[in-house]
Amino acid sequence: MSALLPALPFAPAQCTGRTQRPWANPNSPFFGLDKLVLLMYYLCTYVYICKRKRRAMSELFQTRLVEPASDIRAEPAYSALCSIAMLHKAASQGSIARWAREAASALNPSQLALNQLIFTALGPALLFPGAWASFPDYLDALATQHPSELRERVLAQRSAAELAAPEVAALLADPFQLHDLIVAHLRGVWDGSLAAEWAAAQRKIDAQVRLLRLSAPGSGVSPERIRQNLLQFIAGPLGVGAGIRELVFVPSPHVGGLTTQLTVGAVQYVFFDAELHYHVLLRDTPVRDMELIGRLSALTEPARLRVLALLAQHGELTMQDLIEHMQTSQPNVSRYLKSLAGYVAEQRGRDGRKRYRLVPSQIDVTFDALRTAIAAPAAPAPQQEETMETTDLARYLNAHGQVLAWPKAGAARSALLRYLADTFTPGEEYAEKAANAQIAQYVPAHLRDHVTVRRDLIDDGFLQRSADGARYWRTAEQAGVAPRQLSDEEAYRQYWGQDPEGTSAS
Repeated sequence: MSALLPALPFAPAQCTGRTQRPWANPNSPFFGLDKLVLLMYYLCTYVYICKRKRRAMSELFQTRLVEPASDIRAEPAYSALCSIAMLHKAASQGSIARWAREAASALNPSQLALNQLIFTALGPALLFPGAWASFPDYLDALATQHPSELRERVLAQRSAAELAAPEVAALLADPFQLHDLIVAHLRGVWDGSLAAEWAAAQRKIDAQVRLLRLSAPGSGVSPERIRQNLLQFIAGPLGVGAGIRELVFVPSPHVGGLTTQLTVGAVQYVFFDAELHYHVLLRDTPVRDMELIGRLSALTEPARLRVLALLAQHGELTMQDLIEHMQTSQPNVSRYLKSLAGYVAEQRGRDGRKRYRLVPSQIDVTFDALRTAIAAPAAPAPQQEETMETTDLARYLNAHGQVLAWPKAGAARSALLRYLADTFTPGEEYAEKAANAQIAQYVPAHLRDHVTVRRDLIDDGFLQRSADGARYWRTAEQAGVAPRQLSDEEAYRQYWGQDPEGTSAS
């Protein structure tokens, strides 16, 4: 310590004459001041050294922080484990996929209780490093492990309170029974229903992994951007555990609206429904003000919020289910679903009926954009009146040229109608359905009804139609704005059900 101290403001060895130094004279008001100054000096020096040490330690730890790497893989063994883990949650989690609910209903209460015991208290016994091409390969590797290895993994990762449960303690006391019970249960579920289900889903999962790694054809979204969206909107709500060095995103056919995770060593696996979230994963631009207003406006009616709550509770519902729950008419429910088009995914089931599901990541996108908008500096008020020439059409369009918000009147409305008219090929006639489909590519139904947009185009002179209303075509050439290039989302949708080579997934 003395080597770190500079010269003292006085020499203690010279402070012996009480009559020569005022702080040494008992009758002086400065008596004892030398000891006080010395104490304060050492105290300040100690604080200074501590701060230096803390700063050095902080800098040391900062240099060692490592961002976890990320990857997208199928991981058939762990993905199948995740599917089996959904079985005992089917009764309480309505958003789980249909297979998990149907498979759970085929199990008796004791089998469901055993499934819950294996994946909660005994879960660490299932996890050990390795790479397996299929779930049967994983089961074979688990079966060849010595029972004591399974027991030691449970003892190392579970608390004393969890180990004290009677059924857990009994199994840990007999590792061979523990081993045989786990292997037999997993093999029974696989052979009973999961093997056939996996054969139907595996090729689709492999295609999803390839597409997310390489990006969708024609979408213009880079794989790096897709990974950023995965980190922000899929892994973000879950959080990344301490000591994790790699995040592996695994498309799962059975988690439904849930997003779940599994940690094996320094690797964290995140299981999610890729098809449900693909609009969010393909997003390559931030939510701008006009789009944010449209997203928030969709949530301003209590009936729409109830639709979202019902979908969150039940997972997926048909139109008839929603009508019964809402106690209202079919046109009203259709209107609610159109308004919530960004938050609700539509999918046709095996029976041909449409089913609707909540997209949780879209809600995260909305409120993440709201937080960003609130934190951003306020933009200055416009200084000039909007005209046809000064209208910034980009405010109303996303990166793919689709309409984000519909202006009520004025130059902005005229500019937007002209933009939509320019998407029609001059000289080509469109049937009524074809004209509606052309408009639907650019105008979401929850913003404005396609029939109304078509009527606006005709009333404002941008389109013409035949007397019987069966044919529509573009009017004479007008000065307009060339429409932006749309992404090939239709092709991307097709790929979700096909291999990249075009072979239909069974």
